[in-house]
Amino acid sequence: MTADIHQEAELRHWLVDYRVTNIGSAPEEIDLDLSLNDLGVGSPKGVGGRFPAKICGSEALWQFVCEGRSAIGQISPDRWQPFDDGSSVVAAVLARINRGARS
Repeated sequence: MTADIHQEAELRHWLVDYRVTNIGSAPEEIDLDLSLNDLGVGSPKGVGGRFPAKICGSEALWQFVCEGRSAIGQISPDRWQPFDDGSSVVAAVLARINRGARS
């Protein structure tokens, strides 16, 4: 799919809104001068790994994405415990990344 300028602007707007609403990113954390590929929405050349929400395969994953659905859930409270060495540096990093899903 080749996006025109109007579609790209809409996609960038959607990406900011999605990340702020669902992931908890601050708008100023998102560098909109990056290419769409660097922002994480480029065309995949291949897909591998674990799929969320009972998705079986890349076609189902693509359909899930096109429908604007989300499989982001709560992070288990003990998810990062093995990485916590008790230092203030690690505590600051964990406080930033352990946001969980938004309702």
